[in-house]
Amino acid sequence: MRLFQPLIPLLALFAQGATADTYLVTAQNLMPDEHITQYVMGPADKDAIYFEEDGSLTLPARFLAVQGSPFLLLSALGEGGLLGNGQDTIGDWTGQTNHLETAEFEITTDASSLRIMAMVGPELEPDNYLMGLADLSHDDEITVPLRRYDLGMNEGTNQTTYIGDDDVIFTIRKVAD
Repeated sequence: MRLFQPLIPLLALFAQGATADTYLVTAQNLMPDEHITQYVMGPADKDAIYFEEDGSLTLPARFLAVQGSPFLLLSALGEGGLLGNGQDTIGDWTGQTNHLETAEFEITTDASSLRIMAMVGPELEPDNYLMGLADLSHDDEITVPLRRYDLGMNEGTNQTTYIGDDDVIFTIRKVAD
């Protein structure tokens, strides 16, 4: 037993696991005519919850992209799932970010990278969504332009098409301990 005593503090440190950090998130909606639903974020190591093997969206991710409801995707993500709310209510939906507005919220996570997803409101296109990947492991502040995609449902192609990455800018800043 004496042989292992010096290792006990080290083992206790590993048993605690990764510590969670708190971040202030600013999401700027730069679109002049479209709002954004709530943002769903989850550890990037859970990408299989977002994507099928062929790269298409899973049912929970597709539900967010088309319906705007985050709850199926959050449920699939489980404990690591995070919800970012805007300050606007549009129709019956709270937590939205209106056109040309900014949302600010805090998140706490132990993930080293986050997948970010939201639906673009259907004012102009009924099947557009935003997706991004934030690497939290290196800098105390990062900027992530969310990429916009079209599912191709209303065009009848059902093929996802990349549209651009200048509609929403996510800034994630680590809050001091």
